[in-house]
Amino acid sequence: MKFLLILLPLVLALFVEAAEWHAHYRMTSDEYQSTAEYYVDQGYRIKSVSGYARDNEDNYAAIFEKNTNGLAWVSHHRMTSTSYQAKFDKYIADGYRLRQVNGYTVDGTAYFAAIWDKSPAPGPWVARHNIDGPSLQKYNDEYIEKGYRVADVSAYEVDGKARFAAIWEKVDDGNAWWAWASMTASDYQAKFDKYLKDGYRLTDVSGYAIGNKVYYAAIWDTSAASGAWVARHGMDSPTFQSLFNKYKAEGYVLEVLSGYNTGTADRYAALWIKP
Repeated sequence: MKFLLILLPLVLALFVEAAEWHAHYRMTSDEYQSTAEYYVDQGYRIKSVSGYARDNEDNYAAIFEKNTNGLAWVSHHRMTSTSYQAKFDKYIADGYRLRQVNGYTVDGTAYFAAIWDKSPAPGPWVARHNIDGPSLQKYNDEYIEKGYRVADVSAYEVDGKARFAAIWEKVDDGNAWWAWASMTASDYQAKFDKYLKDGYRLTDVSGYAIGNKVYYAAIWDTSAASGAWVARHGMDSPTFQSLFNKYKAEGYVLEVLSGYNTGTADRYAALWIKP
């Protein structure tokens, strides 16, 4: 299933000191909760969170960022579809907007991790979860027609098939963009190379598996919001740790971190930028 989007004109959880952010991975649910509480007490917020299966239990990879402007925010993980919907309704009623939703499957059960905040939205937005491929395409066509673009997309397995969660925002910034939600590793690499050549930059990437086959969802656009950037996928834990150390030493900041399970082992996709 192609996810059309076109608009034209590290604990071995990782712990690394940085000026305004930290990142951890391979955290159990309890470890993630205690780590998040520690950083919140130090004035940080959760910038992104990715849930995935490891050793038959849920693990988490997350980036914590200094909350320099005191932005109101809230985050939950290990939510069932029902509890996620209840929290979604509550926070929207309280004036929050959804910034990230991450679906993941552990031992046959789908869960969600999500972040809401009170940052100003560029325009109207809409979110969907637990939708299949044809429904994703249908909603996407509908929202593109109304001037929306995909801000976030996540995929997970339910009964052997892919299910999707996504956020669309109405943005009129003049940037061309592409997003795809069902790419094999080779598809992803081919599109990555093509869009890089065409002047796009990667803004988001996440991995997931259906059975033992790995897929990727990713978004590219022509914005110039960052300087140099670098992305890697299919990394095992030692490789990710090594590259993390390398790029940190070169002045890069970890912008996106996705943990996923191939069916046999945990793997990581990441995006670093140099502000």
